Amino acid sequence: MNTPAFLALAALTATSFAQTGSAYEKAASIRYPKLDFAEASLEDAVAFLRKASAPLAPDKTSFNLVIQPGKSAPKPITLHLANIPAPEAVRYCAEAAGYNVRWSGGFAIISEQNPPALPDVAFLPGGAGFAKKMSGVVFPRLEFRNSTTREALEFVSKKARDLAPSGPILNIIIQSPTAAKAAIPAKPIPGLEGTVIVAGLEPPPAPVPATTEAPEIGERELTLTVNNTPVPELLRIIALLTGTTVRWDSNAVVLGDKGCEKRPEVVNTVAIKGKLIMEKLANIEIPKLEFREAKMSECADFFSKKLKELDIEGKGFNLLASGASADRMLTFKLDKIPALEALRYMAELSGTDLRIEHNALVFQPR
Repeated sequence: MNTPAFLALAALTATSFAQTGSAYEKAASIRYPKLDFAEASLEDAVAFLRKASAPLAPDKTSFNLVIQPGKSAPKPITLHLANIPAPEAVRYCAEAAGYNVRWSGGFAIISEQNPPALPDVAFLPGGAGFAKKMSGVVFPRLEFRNSTTREALEFVSKKARDLAPSGPILNIIIQSPTAAKAAIPAKPIPGLEGTVIVAGLEPPPAPVPATTEAPEIGERELTLTVNNTPVPELLRIIALLTGTTVRWDSNAVVLGDKGCEKRPEVVNTVAIKGKLIMEKLANIEIPKLEFREAKMSECADFFSKKLKELDIEGKGFNLLASGASADRMLTFKLDKIPALEALRYMAELSGTDLRIEHNALVFQPR
């Protein structure tokens, strides 16, 4: 049983969620000479506040201001203000739109919720140390416009390496497995079984019910502009805007829906031999592993060959994906990570547990 050494939900630190922080302090030093909004959208008003704040700030950069998507559209904003402090201007704009504002760490968050909710952040063993290392990587400026979550996170991972080439690798996992879609068999029309339907006289197809399901995490849309933001704070805000949670492990960060703070089990069925296998896998570093919409069975086969190449004894390991999990479609990228950790992420994304047996490692449905 893998028990987290440290698990923190809904908080990075107790003080980071207060109505203070670096964003509030910076905004408090800014005073707008004049603001005129006539039936302006909340997005346009926020963009103007952000842009107009830069030349007024001591360091000539704007404070971070984001809008958390709501269920109802914000109202148009009509305001005429003069000589107004930036925190008050943000509050008045949010209230005029029927929204609320919350200052948290390096961000002002405008949201329909009252108070604006913040994403869950969990730290599993080694995660707090990894987050602390990544806090030293600061993005001077970053902007996304209608990007998918996957596009944004892949860019963040790559850019983090450019900003700190000698620092730790920022592996990011999107916990969003998808099953291979099977063809839906046609249903017979009552009363017409076995008859020939004349072309042009077929009954109209049944209407397809509208779906209200949220898009798969990697495809959720993201619009964001930030300045001088450390990686942990950046990932927290991306989670906020995409409706996900954040989990810090020792070698990667996981963004997923509620419940992703738990990892799948490694089931050891062969006692001491299994422990030795796990130790060996933990000491094999995978230089790079990348899959794009690949079946779990294909991933397991490729990984098995890769492990044989990297095993100094040349033996390798048999990897098997059993049951429906074999058809799960996986997309992920990992660099410089222990083989055991990579296998656990494959298990997590395929909805399986990793089972260690005498002659194989089996991805078994939970």
